[in-house]
Amino acid sequence: MPVVIRDRPEQPPGLAIWRVLVWAMLLLAALGCVQYVRHAQQVWKQLRTLAPAEPHVVTTLHDMLGWDMAYLLAALALIVICAGCILRQAWARPCMRVAALLLAVGLVFSATLLLFKGVAVPLLLWLSWRLGQPAVLAQFRLHR
Repeated sequence: MPVVIRDRPEQPPGLAIWRVLVWAMLLLAALGCVQYVRHAQQVWKQLRTLAPAEPHVVTTLHDMLGWDMAYLLAALALIVICAGCILRQAWARPCMRVAALLLAVGLVFSATLLLFKGVAVPLLLWLSWRLGQPAVLAQFRLHR
């Protein structure tokens, strides 16, 4: 029987909840991207039909389009970070810790449902904490 050399330690048996949370974040970020693109398309269509004689409305729509693009870029960045964590890239672990903390803080100060906040904020904080644990750190590839 040939000897197999592995470049990372054997993974512990069982389901890793942190990986499930990262997959859920990836899917939610992808859904957010679709929503921001669709809304931006609707705003752009509305902008094309408006006459330049309505500067206040045009300015408001430009602001909405700018926020759509900012949220779209943030969602795309989160998708890249989640994909890096799923592939266990070393650079993605600290990025995901920061992203989870930023999302938790953003949820605390947002006007979302209290029940959603009560579930999402502790999960995001736990994810950020869990990604800092040595057992999880050992599952990520080292820089080469």
